[in-house]
Amino acid sequence: MDQLSTKRCLLTAITEQDIITLLAFFERAENLYYYLPTELKNFDLKSLETELSQWSDGQSNLAWAIRLKSGETIGIANFEDIDYDNLTAELGLLIAFPEYRGRGLAKEVAQSLFRYAFEDLALNRVSCRVMEGNEASFRLIASLGFRKEGIMVEALRRPDRYLDLHYFALLKREWLQEETVND
Repeated sequence: MDQLSTKRCLLTAITEQDIITLLAFFERAENLYYYLPTELKNFDLKSLETELSQWSDGQSNLAWAIRLKSGETIGIANFEDIDYDNLTAELGLLIAFPEYRGRGLAKEVAQSLFRYAFEDLALNRVSCRVMEGNEASFRLIASLGFRKEGIMVEALRRPDRYLDLHYFALLKREWLQEETVND
């Protein structure tokens, strides 16, 4: 798996130390309310290792630790369900710690991942899912040029209510057009 670089971040293979650092986020189920479209649970080190190993099989699922160039692990990014026949994948991105959010790091990382997806993997389509109420992710998706494709109403059960799941996608030609405009 390739290491990716942005102005302020490195995306690298996930190490044991990254997992230990990220455990501070994943060990509290309430942190996952808007993140994982699975049951809410408190992860321990072993269950987090197992979960993240499934996110990066080197073929149809690729995952990176997001590190500042100064060395701190601040999140994870992944492509899942990479379909090399249809040239599609789903993007996942997490800036785990509040002190690093709102600084444009997620957008910077996403732009690097798009270059990798569309140029290196030669994909045609990158999609993502955002849960109702995750306003920061909605703003990020809009700023990246994603197009809304639909909503699965009450698709996710949380302890206090059901949440809608919003689907978005970005095509290679749309990304290339955005890249041209921003050059």
